[in-house]
Amino acid sequence: MVAESILGLSERSQSNEEAVAKRLWPIFEPYIRQLCAQTAHVQLARVLLYRVGEDEEVFDKALTGPALTKILAARQNSVLGRVYLATEALESVRNRMQSFLPSIFMLGEFDWWLVKTEYRPGLTNGQRAWLLPQDEEFERLNNALLQRMNRYTFQGVDVDIWRNLYENYLPEDERQRLGGFYTPDALVNLVLDLADYKSEAQGICKLSFIDPSCGSGAFVTTALGRLLTHLSKPMPCHQELYSRNESPIQRLESTLRTVSRNANGVDIHPFASFLTTLNVLFAVLPLYVRARRDNPDFAMDFNIFAWDSLEPPSDEPKDQLPMFAQMNSRIQRTDDAFDRYRNVLRTKFDRVFGNPPWGGVLKGPLAPVYDTKKKQTFKTIYKSAAQGKYDVYGLF
Repeated sequence: MVAESILGLSERSQSNEEAVAKRLWPIFEPYIRQLCAQTAHVQLARVLLYRVGEDEEVFDKALTGPALTKILAARQNSVLGRVYLATEALESVRNRMQSFLPSIFMLGEFDWWLVKTEYRPGLTNGQRAWLLPQDEEFERLNNALLQRMNRYTFQGVDVDIWRNLYENYLPEDERQRLGGFYTPDALVNLVLDLADYKSEAQGICKLSFIDPSCGSGAFVTTALGRLLTHLSKPMPCHQELYSRNESPIQRLESTLRTVSRNANGVDIHPFASFLTTLNVLFAVLPLYVRARRDNPDFAMDFNIFAWDSLEPPSDEPKDQLPMFAQMNSRIQRTDDAFDRYRNVLRTKFDRVFGNPPWGGVLKGPLAPVYDTKKKQTFKTIYKSAAQGKYDVYGLF
């Protein structure tokens, strides 16, 4: 479709950047706007998470109260240049939180807007002039976000805050614009019950599970809730947790390691996988905080990945890493995440849960099923399903 649009221009216009951009904008505009909306929600999620930690007295005060007032009252201009106080405060928090929650705070696809301080001296005068109004707008928005969040107290907040916020306060059309489609709780619980994945069932702590099209994580987080309830009860299948030799902190760490090992999710959309990670994090946050208080060196990460689970991982990461990820130095986790993902997909899982997409946001000229190379790969791997005009649901 992109090539067809360009070929529809006159030969002279095809070499005119402005004419080509004007012709292509309608094709890419919905995807660009969706990326911008998702970026804003990632920024909000990070601030919300840190604010909950501040009010629970887990994290140092940095984004609220006198600490925030002091930061925002500092001088914005000096002989060394402009200082974007709110933006720098958020970047400072993100840097400090990387080792605690790498899945959320390490730089990724949604940090495309950030031009780090160390790269700015190399910019041309023209680039600096272009960047100035962008910086000022980001600073205005970040300042407004911090001021608004400072009005609320998050102490004792329900760990389902993020899911509740999305389901109760975000309009349906905005959720769809973000690519969010939710499986009803009743259906999720029915599927888990039919799979005999119940908190009272003997041995579910030994079962690994995956949702290969996890969306915002309905199946992953509900199954995780059942697993945590299961592990909280002394049962023969995990009797080692309750042995006299196991201290409370060791029991806590073992529980979190079981969660990290057993729960897995994949979604083709980076924002969906981010939401799943966030929802999983909120589910285990009280336990993780207690573990870190007793053992600051304890760390955990989650096997939630943004990838096409229909496509088997290559032995060469560079073959499959999106070009954007390969060329963008802001994406820190790509190589490591790919190695972990490759190992996960070579695992034989005990349970596979999910509600695969009926096309949905995968439709359109930018969808992977429209990719000729991928279509050929799918025909080779899924011979019985990849016939004629097929929906991606059939492949799952």
